[in-house]
Amino acid sequence: MSRLLGMLERRQWITRSRSAHDARAMELQLTDAGQGVAVQLAQARQVKFARLVAALPEAQRSSVIEALGMLVEALHESH
Repeated sequence: MSRLLGMLERRQWITRSRSAHDARAMELQLTDAGQGVAVQLAQARQVKFARLVAALPEAQRSSVIEALGMLVEALHESH
């Protein structure tokens, strides 16, 4: 984890600081550049998902999307 955080920090996508509430903890914050990268990744993910859905037979799209929604709900409920 520390290597990954170090890489993100070197790219200036995050900042790290000690927690004011718990000296053992670090607080992470996205920089403006990091927020830009996050937006780009989210947009790329949306485009990829749209392509996947478009590749499904039209008659089955709604069933697949409904099943994915059920999986997302189950994931949220399990946490």
